[in-house]
Amino acid sequence: MPFLLKTLERLIDWHIRTPTLINSIKSAGQCAYMIGTSTESALHRVISRMEKTFNNTSFDSINKALKKHGIDDMSRRWIASMLINRKVYSTIDDTTRCRSVERGCPQRGVLSPLFWILVVNELLLELKSKHSSTNVSGFADNISVYATGIDLGTVSAEIQNVIKTAVKWSKSVGLSIDQKANLMLVTKKKKKMPKTDT
Repeated sequence: MPFLLKTLERLIDWHIRTPTLINSIKSAGQCAYMIGTSTESALHRVISRMEKTFNNTSFDSINKALKKHGIDDMSRRWIASMLINRKVYSTIDDTTRCRSVERGCPQRGVLSPLFWILVVNELLLELKSKHSSTNVSGFADNISVYATGIDLGTVSAEIQNVIKTAVKWSKSVGLSIDQKANLMLVTKKKKKMPKTDT
């Protein structure tokens, strides 16, 4: 019976796993259990997004983060020199142009992920100190926050305050927050999610 069941499952899988279904799943970001995807695909997605974030980080915010975390002066000077003295060359119709890079980290740079972690660590610490009733965690350029409370209004207000803190911080370091936020309500009460002003 298990053999027969597995054979039937494989036939159904083959039948329903259409290109349309697979494309829909892949476009949502899923990288598992499909031909042409793997853990490397998932890592590539994360690294690509991180590199886009690194490209927007100001040199000043990186230097301040390094200093706050006790990185010695010599290392900071070397890092600043590496970041500031980069040039980008582009060739169009046999004409080569050069411009200085004004912000961001080298793509695929060994230190680039650490720079971002140190910069965003300031936000994580600020959120934890100002909003002690919430739980905050970060992964690359994604931050998750969850709050608990006696009613939806309390929780909604706390999350709104977290968002305001994050927006204010991002402006102070010359970054912008992606406005795509996902909210998930976990409750036993049957009430509608309150409207928010963001």
